[in-house]
Amino acid sequence: MLNEILYIFFPKSCGSCNIPLHTFEEGICTSCRHSLPEISFVSSVENQMHDIFKEYKISLATALFNFEKHTEVQELIHNLKYRNQKKIGKVIGHWHGAKLALDTNFCHVDVVLPVPIHKKKLKQRGYNQVSSYGTILAKKLNADFNESILKKVIHTKTQAKQTRQERFENMFNSMELADATSLKNKHILLVDDVITTGATMKACIECLKEIEGIKISVAAIAVTLLEDA
Repeated sequence: MLNEILYIFFPKSCGSCNIPLHTFEEGICTSCRHSLPEISFVSSVENQMHDIFKEYKISLATALFNFEKHTEVQELIHNLKYRNQKKIGKVIGHWHGAKLALDTNFCHVDVVLPVPIHKKKLKQRGYNQVSSYGTILAKKLNADFNESILKKVIHTKTQAKQTRQERFENMFNSMELADATSLKNKHILLVDDVITTGATMKACIECLKEIEGIKISVAAIAVTLLEDA
């Protein structure tokens, strides 16, 4: 009863379409849960995401949604990333994690690492938008979650309006590892919010790829896939 009264005066809205949620809905309304553009593949075989990282020998690649500008997926990401709606990350983590837990390949992930943000941006925003998503994925996959090993040491410019080449130049050498030995012979799942050119992920992979026995997979809330991929 109290929750229903509070809802009347402080209605929660859908992180995707921004309409008020019903009391039984959490984070994303039922309509959006059925209409958001889920990607059909999970990862058991090579898919379009592998093409983004073709210069690296990544193991698995997965995303929950196909990303396009000026859509409800973009609104969802913006609410998570810029408007302090951290709960969206948990909701999506449960959604995506439930799918990945059914894939036997993902059951062998040892550690989930979120793509880090620079301490200056962390102070400004107050949180890493990928952490809540990654934490839930780790729980679903019975893996460890660690956001202290991988560090972003160079405060790079925002990449939203940059070209593909500018993104790579912006991110090159921006990451470093705090403890490489703890990842030896581990299967790592790198997680991010959106993958477009893959520049940020690739900067992370550059740090990780020389670790002995490491196996690297990637996951994202959304990915931009080329039409001819």
